[in-house]
Amino acid sequence: MESRLTKDKAEGICSRCGFFYGWEYSRDGLSGGLLLAWMPNQKLQVTYASKHLVHTNRLDNKGTPLSITFVYGHPILAKREEVWWKLKELKLLSHPNWLCIGDFNQVLNTEDKFSFTQRSILGAESLQNLISDLALCDLATFGQRFTWMNRREEGHFVMERIDRAFASVDWINSYPNCALRNLPIIKSDHGLIVLNFDFQHSFHRRPFRFEYMWTSHPLCKDAVKQAWDYRSIRYRACQLRNKLSNVRKTFLIWNKEVFGRVEQDINHKKEQLKMLQNSIHNLDDVKKENELREDLETLMNREEVMWSQKTRCN
Repeated sequence: MESRLTKDKAEGICSRCGFFYGWEYSRDGLSGGLLLAWMPNQKLQVTYASKHLVHTNRLDNKGTPLSITFVYGHPILAKREEVWWKLKELKLLSHPNWLCIGDFNQVLNTEDKFSFTQRSILGAESLQNLISDLALCDLATFGQRFTWMNRREEGHFVMERIDRAFASVDWINSYPNCALRNLPIIKSDHGLIVLNFDFQHSFHRRPFRFEYMWTSHPLCKDAVKQAWDYRSIRYRACQLRNKLSNVRKTFLIWNKEVFGRVEQDINHKKEQLKMLQNSIHNLDDVKKENELREDLETLMNREEVMWSQKTRCN
């Protein structure tokens, strides 16, 4: 965390908060320092430290080595690139399970900022390129949308998401339930961020399965192509994950709008067929009746596949 402590004050703060060990980089003038504290069972080893980066190694509960780099991005845009370059060097010292977390002092895109004035987002592309070069992914987040506010009034009010975590693919595979929780901004200009290694939703969502019945719809192929062509920011390591996630979201909506109405559509087609079969007067009516019957058979086959697959899943 960023602190305003003067030299050698960290030990007392850590002790009062219940921590056994602590590391500090004292404040320099008006700029804040850094404070890192941990419990003895965590066996944390600080392998590099500066006023902007603290690189640590430790073992998880299963004895698997992991690296966590705590980040405080330079508040001056022109000097922020120096921190990014050092992060690239630290990658060479990191275990495959690697997490970068902290105050990056930089938004990633326009969605990370709220203000009443429209201005360009400076420095965002540089951070995007860094995350792509490091092959990191934006860690799943819940809670508050923004993590910092300038506390100014009226038209000068600004909120941003600058506190976040990026993880390697190995980290995400090793800790699939790991997520970041953003707490409300209260006394500070920042809100606390809490890393949760075992985040569980309050309900158990049904696992996503691609339904075979969807392939019977003529628009299925186009829906897959459109969802797969989704373009995300340039995280090479996350491209596949983002595409699969977008396909999942698209088909959940598509399934509800198209296949969630199968029974309703069948009843509607039956009523149409009943009326038409009772009022055939010419060849055009015969043609319409044949087409309507084929449509009804297609819907009923689709319904049969749907219930067949659901029966196997249950």
